[in-house]
Amino acid sequence: MNNQMVAHNWANQTNKGKRGSNFFYDGKSIYSYGYHFEVGRIVETEKGNEIVLLNNASYSVSTNRHQSYARQACNHIESFTLPLNKDARLPFTNYNFVEFFNHYGNIVIESSKKAMRSRKYGDLHLKDAVKAVDDWNKLRSYFPSLCEGIKRLTLPSDIQIKKLNDKDKAERAKERKEKQARIEREENAWLNYEQNYVSGTARCLLRQRMINSNRNGNQSFAPESRLVDEVETSQGARVPLQDAKLFFNAIKRFKDSPKTCLDRFKVGNFRLSNLTPKGANIGCHFIAWSEMERFANQMGWQA
Repeated sequence: MNNQMVAHNWANQTNKGKRGSNFFYDGKSIYSYGYHFEVGRIVETEKGNEIVLLNNASYSVSTNRHQSYARQACNHIESFTLPLNKDARLPFTNYNFVEFFNHYGNIVIESSKKAMRSRKYGDLHLKDAVKAVDDWNKLRSYFPSLCEGIKRLTLPSDIQIKKLNDKDKAERAKERKEKQARIEREENAWLNYEQNYVSGTARCLLRQRMINSNRNGNQSFAPESRLVDEVETSQGARVPLQDAKLFFNAIKRFKDSPKTCLDRFKVGNFRLSNLTPKGANIGCHFIAWSEMERFANQMGWQA
């Protein structure tokens, strides 16, 4: 039995052709791969009419295809897309409808915030918010006893949405500040030989290589560790110190006019890809002028 036909048989409750390829139905519920993922369920409301509850979760490309078949097959029945994560053998409780309320409430809030922020798709986001309000209030009316004590949904006011957007903006700014502070701590620790690792979001840094005499397996350097005549980057590349000096002296005169640098100067086993107003691209590395100048000053090359 092909999977589309399985979905049609389920939606029309023919009790035939129940199993396809990793897609089957059992009574009112239809599943993808196994009973662990319920795609949809036909339920009778307290008003006596039948509706379909469709799972809003996703699992894999093939399960998404199964969900599409189920959605198409039941388009003649009123349906609601929501978190369908309870055992189909158990009756619904008030707790399940609280989850449904939270699901639709989150859609209303997030879509309303996007509608206010968006310049191009504001109307589409607003439609999502309106649909979530309508879906919840209709679902609530179908199950009055199970929804006892759970409120109706309404669209938030512009003032409420602005406050939420302002709060989100402040939280994102705080997160960016905390992230930058963490990166700066990592960079300083690396430059001071306190650790050998920086995150991928950090700048490409330079330091004179130190041979670690610590044999304890950690990243800290022992007091008897010694510096060697090599430069290492925070991305793990190494070049001879003298090569680095010659390379810096060769490119620094192009800082104010990087496009005039046509030579692919060599440094160690690597070559300059190009210079920009912000720095040098060397292989997979981008090293800012400010970092090269900082290191050159530290090594006394700027005299």
